[in-house]
Formats: sequence, structure tokens, C-alpha cells
Amino acid sequence: MRQKKINYNFAYIKKYHDLNHMLELFDNAVLKNEECDLLSYAIQSCSSIVTNPEIKKKKFELDDADQYILTKFENYTYHTHTKDYIINKIPELEFNGLLLQRINSDFKLVYHFEIGKGLVSHYLIKSKRNKCFYHVLCVKEYNKKLKKIVISFNSIIDKISLNKIKSKRQFFNYVIKNKKDKKK
Repeated sequence: MRQKKINYNFAYIKKYHDLNHMLELFDNAVLKNEECDLLSYAIQSCSSIVTNPEIKKKKFELDDADQYILTKFENYTYHTHTKDYIINKIPELEFNGLLLQRINSDFKLVYHFEIGKGLVSHYLIKSKRNKCFYHVLCVKEYNKKLKKIVISFNSIIDKISLNKIKSKRQFFNYVIKNKKDKKK
């Protein structure tokens, strides 16, 4: 029997991501103050034996499974005439704060604002499961080689309790205050 070809695309992420693993990756990155690329972590969450039969069948160690999945996505060729069209929209989804919401309904975009002539965005994502907010910073810049604007930084920079921020104004003030604190 011929084995079905696996498409390592956005639909794969939606189907095989492990929400608990993804939230754990986010929380560890925040605790360690590490850059947390949302898409990479979403892809990495597909390496769970709980949700992914491909990984379960191959009996990987955790780090090997993570690397396997990341490599598969890196080497996958996207075809514009297929349903992979979403791959071209991912930078826009990242910048507007809608990427995680598209992957799992646990996430909800609460507040979003852009500064710096529309090249920097801050947004607040609510996680129902973790009962918290994630503050995400996303930065665009012009890539001379590609001759287009690309996402140069997209990371969760803080985890905030639900009772701390009740309005977009409070979120804005929180961002400004943290920016000043980091400069000190």
C-alpha cells in the first residue's frame, strides 16, 4: 500500500499541534526571557506524541521530534495553486495578532495597536486554558535582498494575569511603562 504524502503546511499545524505543549513552550520562553517566535513554537508543538501519530509511530526522543518537525517544515515546498495560500498570509496574521487565533480557538486577540508608522505592533492575546494574557511584540522592516517588508521580530515578551489589564488604554500604558523600565 502506497503511503500518503504528508503536506507540512498550515492545515498540518492546525490538526497536529498540542496546545499544552505550545503553552509550555510560550511560558518557558517568557520565564527565561528568550525570543519566542510564534510560528516556530506552533510548528514545534506538532512534535507531541499525544496529538501526532507520525511522531508516535517513529518513537522519537522529545528533542529529536522537535528537530524532525522543524526540518520537515523548513524543507517543505509550498505550491501557490494549492490550499497553502495561507503561508503567504502568515506575516500579516502575525503582525495583526490573528495567527494564534487561527491555529486554536483557545487564543483570542483582545487588543492590538500599531506604532512607528505601522512597522511595530503590540497585541494582547488571551489564553482560556492558561487564564492569562500574552503580550506580543511584532516588528516589520524592509529587506533589501527580497525587496519587500518582512517580519524581523515576533515574540511573546510577557505573560500577564487577566485582572491586570481591563482596557486598551491600560494595555497601552502597560507597554509604555515597560518600555521605559527596560531602558533604565
